Amino acid sequence: MTIYVKVDESDNATPYSIARLRKDNPNVSFPKEIPESTLNAYGVYTATTTPRPVYNSFSQVPVESFTQDAQGVWTQTWTIVNRSAAEAENALIAEIARNRYNQEQQGVVWTDGVGDTWLIDTSIESQNRIANVLVAIQQGKRTDGGVWKCARISGEARTLTFRPTTNTELEQIGEAVHNHVQKCFDAEANAVAKVLSGDYTVTFEQEFNVL
Repeated sequence: MTIYVKVDESDNATPYSIARLRKDNPNVSFPKEIPESTLNAYGVYTATTTPRPVYNSFSQVPVESFTQDAQGVWTQTWTIVNRSAAEAENALIAEIARNRYNQEQQGVVWTDGVGDTWLIDTSIESQNRIANVLVAIQQGKRTDGGVWKCARISGEARTLTFRPTTNTELEQIGEAVHNHVQKCFDAEANAVAKVLSGDYTVTFEQEFNVL
C-alpha cells in the first residue's frame, strides 16, 4: 500500500494523501496519475510502510512518525508510548464493565424436570419481571402453572413459546438468573481488582470462565 507524506520547510513529515493534495490546491488541474516530480514540487513524497507493532491497547499507544534515510527515502516508523497508570486503569476498567454487561444480557440455560432446555432472558427488564413474579409467589398472588414466555432450545434453534410454568419452576428460573448475574459481577470485581494491582492483561472473559 502506497502512503504519502507532506514535508514542511523544517523537514517534518506528516501523513498526507492525493485527495488532500487536490483539495488543498483546487485551482490546479492535476492529471489522474500525478508524476513523482510534481508531487515532490508540492512537498509530497511516497513513504515505505512498516507493520504496526503489537501493543497493549489499554496501557500503550502507538505513535506514528516518518524518518528519511541518506537516499531521501521516507519510512513510516512507530514508537510505543506508555499511558499513565490512571489512563490505563480507566480504559481497561471501562472495557471490563462493557464486557460484563454484554455477558449479563446473554441469557442463561435452564433445564426443566423432563430434560428440555430453555434459554432464559437475563436482560435488566427480564430480571425485573422475574423479581416481581417471585414476590407475587411469596405473597400467594401467582396462579401455579401460569404461562411464562421463554425460548426452547433444540439444537441450534430457539423457539419462543408461552410455557405453562409452575411456581416452583419459576423459583428455579429465578435462582438460575440470580446465579448468572452474580457470576458476572463476581468476574468483573475480580478483574477490576487485578487491574488496580497493576495487571493490564486481565480480561473479563478470563475471570468469568474460571468461576
